[in-house]
Amino acid sequence: MVADFLMEAVRKIESGQSSPAAGSNQFILLLQAALNITSEHVQLKQQLTEMSQRITKQTERLHRLMDNPVAPESGCTPAPS
Repeated sequence: MVADFLMEAVRKIESGQSSPAAGSNQFILLLQAALNITSEHVQLKQQLTEMSQRITKQTERLHRLMDNPVAPESGCTPAPS
């Protein structure tokens, strides 16, 4: 699975080249693909961290609202308990 993922990244790099160089260094190609994968991983990890922080803030906000309910508006009666 990891090898397939790496080879897909290599194909992306190869397809982005205007003309594949004859005898191009496979090590350089694999290294570039691995660096691209790592970069994508770091970006996704950052996005996940930001999303998790937003969810935590929203959860805390909801907990505060549940702990301190807003007084009912005029004309509304509270639900029976």
